Order: sequence, then C-alpha cells, then structure tokens
Amino acid sequence: MSVSKIYSALFCLIALSACRKKDLPTPANPGINNPAPTKGQINIKIRNTAGVSPLIVGNGTSYTLPNGEEFSVNSFNYYISNIVFTDEKGNKFTESESYHLAIATNPASLNFIIKNVPFGKYAKVDFLIGVDSTRNFSGAQTGDLDPKFGMFWTWSSGYVMARLEGKSPQSGSPEGDIAFHIGGYKDQYNVIQKVSLVLPQAAYVSENVSPVISLQADVEKWFKDAGLELFTFKKTFLIVTAGSEAFQMSQNYSDMFSVLTVENK
Repeated sequence: MSVSKIYSALFCLIALSACRKKDLPTPANPGINNPAPTKGQINIKIRNTAGVSPLIVGNGTSYTLPNGEEFSVNSFNYYISNIVFTDEKGNKFTESESYHLAIATNPASLNFIIKNVPFGKYAKVDFLIGVDSTRNFSGAQTGDLDPKFGMFWTWSSGYVMARLEGKSPQSGSPEGDIAFHIGGYKDQYNVIQKVSLVLPQAAYVSENVSPVISLQADVEKWFKDAGLELFTFKKTFLIVTAGSEAFQMSQNYSDMFSVLTVENK
C-alpha cells in the first residue's frame, strides 16, 4: 500500500471517530438537570360575612348590628399585603410583591395563590390590611395596585386601604347612604393594620400537597366599640379622608379576619 493511501485511511478513521464522539448523547444527570422540587404553594380563600351570615353585596340584603341599626352593602373592598408564613420551627417565608385587592363583587379576587413557598409545615400567617407606607409613595402602580380600581386618592397621594359603601335607614345622610373610605399612612393616623393568625392546624406544603387556608372577613367588626365610642350610622355615616375617625375604624376592623379551615390536599 502506498504512503498516500495509508494517510487517507488514517484520516478517514480519525474523522469517523470524531463524528461518533460528537453524536454520543450526554448522559442525564437527574441531580443537576432535574433537581427535586423544594417549593410549593398555598391557596388563600376568603369568605366575607356579616356576623355569622354570608355577606351578599349589591341587592339590598339587610343586616342588623348588635346596637339595632340596619345596613346593606353595595361595595366592600380591602387590600391584603405583606403576607408572611411562619413554620413550626420559626422559619419565615415572605411573599414577594405581596399585594392583593379583595373585591366582594368579584369572587375571583377572593381566591389567590401564594407561590414559591418552601416545603414545610406552617403554623401562622401574618399580613397587613392595607398597602405599606413605602408603596404608598413609590413603586409601580400595576396589577392590584392600579388606581383604576378606585382605591387610590388621586387628590392626596395614598391608597384607600379598605372601602365599604351601602345604605342604612338610620343614616344621617338624607339619602340613607353610608360610605367609609379608610386611608392614611402618616403619623398618628396611620390606618395600616397588622393581622396575626395562628392556624388551627399546620398548613403542610410539599411536592404533592398544596394547602387551602380559608379566611373569614366579618364586616360587622367595622362598627364595634374601639374603646372610644360606638360608631352609629346616625352620627357617623361618611368617612372619606384620613384622620381620627378613619384611624378608629381601622382599629375596629383590624380583627375582622379569622381562620375558618386549613385543608391539606
């Protein structure tokens, strides 16, 4: 065999070997390319009530307060923000961009999902009723924070943390209206209220379990005695600015939330 033929044969062998090496698939490494999941989600469901009765909005359904005054509700909105879950070991998980607007006339807004929750057993949940002071004057006003929802005072920078409108035959308004737009985040009239709820049983987050935490929001709490005087619709039927009355009402509704159930499923 000539030298040229030998070189040609060697070249073909090298080329073939290179092609075969290139075509070989890379072995799968499940520990690197497909790591086991470590985070899940928690589902939050809210049930609005007037005392023990389901709250029906917009059709004139009437409810009676312990002081005998009657009222119906046309709109009932509030912000839940800065949600923090604490597990049985004391570790905390804080939801990022945690702003949820609950609108009674929009059932979808009363159910939302908290994502990227580390696996664990959670015993407590904390959150704010309202929008934190930082977001009141900075940050993007998008999603549930969009002013289009009517929960932002354009004339005085700041969010309405909670809003309740309706009717009452005892109202001091000539038309029988009641309207409470609770806002203000500065100084002694800061209406942002913190809620801390111990869960009746642990919410277990795992690869196969996404717990459902059902909360109750009782509108009657807005009108309880806050330690100063009982709100009456005849005397107080309109609050639409920051101040002492808005602050007092925020103290009232600070405990309107309770935990109904925790379902691990």
